[in-house]
Amino acid sequence: MLENALPVEYGERLCRHGDLDRYLIELFGDAYRAYREKWALTCSDKVQEQDNPLPLHVSLELADRCNLRCVFCYRHLSEQTNAAMDAGMFREIMQEIRRLGIPAMDFSLGEPLVHPQAGELIRLAGESGVLDFILTTNGLLLDDAMVDACLDSLTRIHISVDAVTPETYKKLRGGDLLRLERNIHNFLDRREKRGMKHPLVRLSFIVMDSNRHEIGAFVEKWQHLVDYIDFQTYISHDFVDGLADIVAPDPSALRCPDPFRYLSIRADGGLYPCCTFYSKHLLLDKFRSGLSLESVWNSPRMTALRQSFRDKAPCKACLNCLLGATQQG
Repeated sequence: MLENALPVEYGERLCRHGDLDRYLIELFGDAYRAYREKWALTCSDKVQEQDNPLPLHVSLELADRCNLRCVFCYRHLSEQTNAAMDAGMFREIMQEIRRLGIPAMDFSLGEPLVHPQAGELIRLAGESGVLDFILTTNGLLLDDAMVDACLDSLTRIHISVDAVTPETYKKLRGGDLLRLERNIHNFLDRREKRGMKHPLVRLSFIVMDSNRHEIGAFVEKWQHLVDYIDFQTYISHDFVDGLADIVAPDPSALRCPDPFRYLSIRADGGLYPCCTFYSKHLLLDKFRSGLSLESVWNSPRMTALRQSFRDKAPCKACLNCLLGATQQG
């Protein structure tokens, strides 16, 4: 019975609080509600009426490296630069986020916790005034000090797991699942001892042929412990470097909300219009002292990218991201 009820498509989730947005609004109030209403509009046809004057969300890559080499990740196919975001640049970005009142931020792409100053940067970001601060991590480096930094600063923590047995985890991620599970339980225990309702803990599970048989056991194991579980569809990264010539079968159906809500800043300061690896082809600018994120958001390149989706004529990189895996996989 449980198997038949499981979500297996991208973005579907099991949340023990019911509706996730409603629960977060209860926790954080009307300002959070207003931010999520704007966020929802980026997923609708109403984005054609007027652009947001500022990004709703800034995604930061603290380090262009990872402590794992997951077989399904683009990093398994690419050379890592080992770049780590300069702390001075990070502080300037935080000042911009606070000055502009940007409501949300996350640390993702590379593994944030490999940055040598990760705990300090998490605490600095927690003082930036954002309503929603999310850390995406594989969780293997969540020692007590890092957990405390997260508890002091985050709204949510997203931990990538994808398996319920050590054998499957080792095959997919090459790491130690038992260590990860101890870290998750320690995070939850320390949060409970503080009497905190957040950071909310999400576990993610990318559904693939090699782990599909573990979905039911994964839900049974975690659904009453963590706040929510996200099931995501595997997307191939085989065509990130060599973009293919793709013709959309139905251009009117093409939609991507990210250019209407995201700016992504990589470890080397590169500014991009989304947080996918395909955006490597869409460099907008490089962050430097005195650069306004508002000017990048309203730059000709970013404006043209948004217009391309209104015109149902996205660029080659976006077509490969949206359709490449389905047409060539």
